[in-house]
Amino acid sequence: FNLTKRKKLMNSVLIENNNTHLKPSDESKPTSSDDCLATVVTNQEVHLGLSHKCVEIENKLKLLEEENARLKGEIINLTSQTEQLEAEKSSIYCQLKNVKESADAEINSRVQNILATVFTPGQIK
Repeated sequence: FNLTKRKKLMNSVLIENNNTHLKPSDESKPTSSDDCLATVVTNQEVHLGLSHKCVEIENKLKLLEEENARLKGEIINLTSQTEQLEAEKSSIYCQLKNVKESADAEINSRVQNILATVFTPGQIK
């Protein structure tokens, strides 16, 4: 619901509730003008109370919508940070792999040089 539709719905509920209170049942029909006035005052109080509740609900709803928007923004930021960290992780992994390959090649070269000084080419397998 958008806010206008929500207000119309709340108002129709208030009017319906107010009209319900304005039609007393046969058992409780007012017998004097004081009773009629008391019924009208009570109905106005009920209407005012319901109106106040509607405002409270709308305010809470607005706060929840704002919090929802804030959280969606946080999700977008966290998703972006996660993507950046994944890219950085991939880059570091590639660098580490290159360093390992380079170190392995250097170690193999040194081992071959050491073996060549101790053994003849026919003795090295």
